[in-house]
Amino acid sequence: MIMVQVLAAFVAVFTIAMVQGVPKKFLFWCGINSAVSWLIYMICQDAGMSIAFSTLISTLAVALISHIFARIFKSPVTVFLIPGILPLVPGVNTYRIVYYLIQEDSVKSSYYFNLTLQIAGMIAIGIFIIDTIFKIISSIARNKRIQILQQLIRLHEEKRAISEINEQEIIEKARILNEEIARRNEENYIPKD
Repeated sequence: MIMVQVLAAFVAVFTIAMVQGVPKKFLFWCGINSAVSWLIYMICQDAGMSIAFSTLISTLAVALISHIFARIFKSPVTVFLIPGILPLVPGVNTYRIVYYLIQEDSVKSSYYFNLTLQIAGMIAIGIFIIDTIFKIISSIARNKRIQILQQLIRLHEEKRAISEINEQEIIEKARILNEEIARRNEENYIPKD
């Protein structure tokens, strides 16, 4: 039963991504991302976790996969993230809120409202956590690259300074040598009468 739902999540997101204008080369990967998210969600549910916690775990996986795909395919994270979280979005619960409001059952309406807020919050927190982790990693990598570039610039400047010193020494030695040659020529000069 789980595999049928995972396949359905793949097909549904694949077609929605196609309609939303996701580039064709990413459609399969968007479907894979959503299928993985739903598989993790279902496994968490079968393990007895709450809906909100299952959503958080699944969202963490989706966001992680989305960031990895974005770096592999050199595309924006949202290309993979938005289709990936679609199976987790609490659309049915939102419908139930309105349905029970119309039925004037405020207890059930409040329950689904609370559940919807929890699920939406877990989706937001999961995306935020992974996004923050990747920003920290990117910042560390960028700082490392900056340090390496600064070292290269320093080495280049030192090399230029050494070459300028060598150049100045050569010029100074050539001037001294020319003066010595001129002095010797003056000493050895015998005027012709």
